[in-house]
Amino acid sequence: MENKDSQRGAVVELIEVIANQIASYSHHYELYNSLETDLMDSDQFPAEEVEKMQEESSYHYYEMQKLTEQRRRCMRMLKAMAVDYYEQFWCLVKNSIAT
Repeated sequence: MENKDSQRGAVVELIEVIANQIASYSHHYELYNSLETDLMDSDQFPAEEVEKMQEESSYHYYEMQKLTEQRRRCMRMLKAMAVDYYEQFWCLVKNSIAT
């Protein structure tokens, strides 16, 4: 029984990690979109400011890619850990991640 409890605890921790990754992704996505919108009007900004905005945009895009890959790895781990659980439990896990 203790093994099941530790597995369940690991699943919960992994769900928290995934939730944090999603929140971080959302943050980078908002900043990236804002910068890309500003860059559409780049002729209104000085060249050095445009260059800085492009660098920041690239950084946020890179972070989004990194977070997506990390989330995918975590989802694979989560699915592997949850194999022993009932299908209903797995559905609850997926729903908690989606919200």
